[in-house]
Formats: sequence, C-alpha cells, structure tokens
Amino acid sequence: MFKQLLPNQYEKSIYNIDFNQLKARGIKGVITDLDNTLVEWDRPLATPEVQKWFKDLKDMGMKVTIVSNNNLKRVKAFADPEDAVFIHSAQKPRKRSFFKRVNRWA
Repeated sequence: MFKQLLPNQYEKSIYNIDFNQLKARGIKGVITDLDNTLVEWDRPLATPEVQKWFKDLKDMGMKVTIVSNNNLKRVKAFADPEDAVFIHSAQKPRKRSFFKRVNRWA
C-alpha cells in the first residue's frame, strides 16, 4: 500500500492540479500539507483562492485531508473554517499519518 502513497506526478502549485484527471484515474482524495503548500507558514487562514480550491474538490466529491507537522492549535484554526479534515503533529515523513487517513477512505 505504501507505493500507492508515493507521488507519480509533481505540480509546482496546487492550482495546477487537474481534478477531473485525478477523478478519471480513480483517485478519491487529496492529502496535502498546510504550511508552504496551501498557504505561507505564517498565514493563519485560507486565502480566497485556497477556499475555492477546497470547494472545487468537495464539489467533485473528492475528499481532502490536511496532514501537518504543526500543532493542533495552528492546524485546527486553519482547517475548521474550511470544514477540512486534518491530522496535526503528523511526524512526517513517517508514513503512519498517511495510512491513518487512507484507511478511513477505503
């Protein structure tokens, strides 16, 4: 199962991800980091663009989970307004948090 969690595609920005292509490949969800991926490390809330990104994914029926090494307070404050599932203190690159999320999707 770990091989399924290895990326086989790289995008410079989350906005370059083609959701239709993911769905056509049978992908059911996106696991993303928070700091310096969705927003800068010191930005407390989602930008309007990130809010739209979350909405577009949800509208397609895709699941989204934020997996962050940051603490509960930081991740919860960002994720709750977006109604996003999250895992904090993930200890990445350890794979435990990734398996925890994927097993819930299965």
